[in-house]
Amino acid sequence: MSVTQRKMEIEIHCDKPININFTGKILETFEKFSQTGNNLNEACGVLIGGMNTENNTIFIDTCTTPGKQDKRHPKGYLMKDTKHQKAINHAFKTSGGTSFLLGTWHTHPEEKPTPSAVDKGDWTRIMKRNSDILPVFVFVIVGTEKISVYTYIS
Repeated sequence: MSVTQRKMEIEIHCDKPININFTGKILETFEKFSQTGNNLNEACGVLIGGMNTENNTIFIDTCTTPGKQDKRHPKGYLMKDTKHQKAINHAFKTSGGTSFLLGTWHTHPEEKPTPSAVDKGDWTRIMKRNSDILPVFVFVIVGTEKISVYTYIS
């Protein structure tokens, strides 16, 4: 049996020039959980990484994947599993504070994903809660054909 890996197009939405570097197998994880085939429920997780202000680059080192306690539905999710916060805490501690929560990712059952009103409300709450400690926020929506990345720089 052979497996063909598809490459999804990435579309960046940002009001300021920025470089985004997805490291490791993050893009493979996004594609694995895209709502195609038997993946009918939305998937979700947090994005962990940092920012190099010298070359204006956001690096995303890690993303969590859905946990057992997360509530997943075809058109929604609730991130409830404690594994997400544990991953953030671990990354921050082991990196000496250079790796931290950047934002969240989730899937949408559409080719070119766009944020819903619920998504925008969640993002606003995350940014208000963390704007005094985080320099940048990244939110990713994985569609069936494209990945949309939204960045907000404080």
